[in-house]
Amino acid sequence: MKKIIFAIDDIGISGIVKVTNNLIEELLKTNEYDISVLCLSISDRSKVSSNVTVYDLDINKYGHRQRYIKLFSSLSAFFKNHQFDTLIICGMEFVPFYFLAAKKYLFNTKLIAWEHRNFNAGPLFRLEWFGKRIACRFFHHVVCLTNKDYGHYIDYDPDKEKIKRIYNISQYHVLDSSYNSESNQIITVGFLDYIKGYDMLVKVANIVYSKHKDWIWNIYGKGKEKESIEGLIKDYGLQNFVILKGFCDDMPSAYKNSSFYVMTSRSEGFPSVLLEAQRFHLPIISFDIECGPSDVIENDVNGFLIKPFDIDKMAEKILKLIEEPQKRINLSSNSLKYHQEFKTDYIIKQWETIL
Repeated sequence: MKKIIFAIDDIGISGIVKVTNNLIEELLKTNEYDISVLCLSISDRSKVSSNVTVYDLDINKYGHRQRYIKLFSSLSAFFKNHQFDTLIICGMEFVPFYFLAAKKYLFNTKLIAWEHRNFNAGPLFRLEWFGKRIACRFFHHVVCLTNKDYGHYIDYDPDKEKIKRIYNISQYHVLDSSYNSESNQIITVGFLDYIKGYDMLVKVANIVYSKHKDWIWNIYGKGKEKESIEGLIKDYGLQNFVILKGFCDDMPSAYKNSSFYVMTSRSEGFPSVLLEAQRFHLPIISFDIECGPSDVIENDVNGFLIKPFDIDKMAEKILKLIEEPQKRINLSSNSLKYHQEFKTDYIIKQWETIL
């Protein structure tokens, strides 16, 4: 068996952990790989498969700067005593540290950097910026998530054998062909963070609510911006319309009880929630941000792509779906006509070619 180790920041509730575990679970089914996970801390061990070995460097207990100083020595000590066929680094911020440690001890290990945001994300000349460029120059492969981001990476490094575009695996499979056309609920899923654009969502909701007070907009997720979002909802008097539902153990039911999905993110790597929504036959409305939505949404076929951050246009399309049930049904009927590249078997074959 090939020994593979995934390097991740914190094992807990996050999109990166979720999609990484989805990939791990599928790779384990092949019986070809001995898989481990190396993390800087553990918030919730249950979020990663119980069938893998987890190594915890326990770095995040230190202050922000101190943990970077501690990280290189901890990685060096770890790789001095553990060897692997492949190291997959999930995210670019820590690539410089893993590269230095690997250069010192992992002479025969294949290095793969797995981008979870996009090439243009992050401030110039910070760790993430350097990580992308180190990965392009020195790693065996760089895996990005969308067609637009693949174009950005190829512009920087034209080596098409090194740069790979592989979509994330959705944890949900097609369960049935039903669509609840009678639902009066909108759904949004994601961590309560600035990057997800919930401040814009509330402004959109204010326009929608002024015309349709019989609908509900449910937001599923937790995060550090919860109090500020609650404050905005209260300021606009939307407490009966925009509902913060928190974490949900039964997301399939939440999707099935919804009419359509809305995403207001400022930036994404690959928004897996859009695939999840499609698996439950939901039309999708999203800002056409740098990377992600345009890989999933075909405008006016299975949803709507909105010019980034156009509040009025977003509200207009939401109102259209509320007021035209047949339009919702038509978009829903096209929701599962996604590309071959989104299918789990295809994604695993792509990973196997570089492992």
